[in-house]
Amino acid sequence: MSGLIALLDDVAAIAKLAAASVDDVVGQATQAGAKAAGAVIDDAAVTPKYIHGLAPARELPIVGKIALGSVRNKLVFLLPAALLLSAFAPWAIAPLLMLGGAYLCYEGAEKVLHWLRPPHAAPAAGAAPPVDPAQLEETKVEGAIKTDFILSAEIMTISLAALSTGSIWLQAGALALAGLFITALVYGGVAIIVKADDVGLWMARNGHFGATRAAGRAVVRAMPAVLRVLTAVGTVAMLWVGGSIILHGLEVLGLPQPAEEIHQLSLAAGQGVGAVEWGVTALCDALAGLVIGAILVPLAGVITPLWAWVSRPLPSSRIEVPDWHAPILLVARLLIAALFLGGALQKGFSPSQVMGLLAGKGLPEWLVWPALVFDAVAALALVLGVGVRPLAFALAAYCGFTSIFHWIPSDPWQITIFVKNWAIAGGCLALAVTGSGGLALRPDRTT
Repeated sequence: MSGLIALLDDVAAIAKLAAASVDDVVGQATQAGAKAAGAVIDDAAVTPKYIHGLAPARELPIVGKIALGSVRNKLVFLLPAALLLSAFAPWAIAPLLMLGGAYLCYEGAEKVLHWLRPPHAAPAAGAAPPVDPAQLEETKVEGAIKTDFILSAEIMTISLAALSTGSIWLQAGALALAGLFITALVYGGVAIIVKADDVGLWMARNGHFGATRAAGRAVVRAMPAVLRVLTAVGTVAMLWVGGSIILHGLEVLGLPQPAEEIHQLSLAAGQGVGAVEWGVTALCDALAGLVIGAILVPLAGVITPLWAWVSRPLPSSRIEVPDWHAPILLVARLLIAALFLGGALQKGFSPSQVMGLLAGKGLPEWLVWPALVFDAVAALALVLGVGVRPLAFALAAYCGFTSIFHWIPSDPWQITIFVKNWAIAGGCLALAVTGSGGLALRPDRTT
């Protein structure tokens, strides 16, 4: 009987611990989501434009597709990237936040500029060719998911910075929960917005009471104004959050004067009234965001054409690989494979060294075994010539991340390994461009 009581006591203790962990996850997720409010408002303001021009019956299915794409963006791509940043390069969070803040400032300033100087409507160029509705829907969904990826990246980075320190599992749970909550909030709101006029029209036509029909007509008339207000609020929120992020990032990087001046101004204006102090701070942050965005708008006009030129595909004649290159590419694959095979063997025969490096970064020591499997599989794929292009990109990223372990300026040998990792990453990127060559089990296409 005493053994049963002890077992029940252990179960109760485990349940309490699990409940506390869930409470920590929910609490941190709530805190993280609140910090991302500005980007959330912008996300809700941007998405309805992708529904414009489509059949009313397809509006909710399209919102659902975009929402699923948003969940995939956050959980499949951005969540692992955020956890890797937190584990290997926490110093990069503030600069990345500032980069996202600059994007918010740019977007907000561009909208303000369009309000002040509306673009002239282009003259009609004749009847537009008919568009396949299915193709139009697919194009709009793809565009919305791409835009969502940028905004979701900002949301997840803000959320990550808002989390207090904890285990990697607590951070993963809090970020996942915050991402799901924000997605439901944004696209639930978008669904309500895009269908509000249809609901109002139905009420105006089918309401049994005069008040119901009047309310329906009021909803239909009010929706254009609601959308304009939502756009204005989203723009102000972008400028406020973007300016605040950049000012805080400057503090982290050792330039606290701008944020301190705003803080002193808010204290002087508020005279101890918290709401006034907050309002002055938010106004100053928004003005700072507007100034930063106004500087970035003309700069983007120079960068965008340059980026288009740099990123355009190379002519096929420049990436063809002659037959005599095949043996050289085979040798390159074998040499790179030897390095990763050696890494797998080292982890297998002497895992304690790698475990010590993982523990030093606060990571679980068992990660040595997935790393061993990755090294071995990568070496085998390089030798056989299977999926070389995507694998080479993955190996370049892997070498870059693992180089963080060897950044020990006081140890010249570790610095040598750090540089070697980046040199290997360069070779992997070159291999990703050229492909496997002809001597491969599954050769990559070269044109």
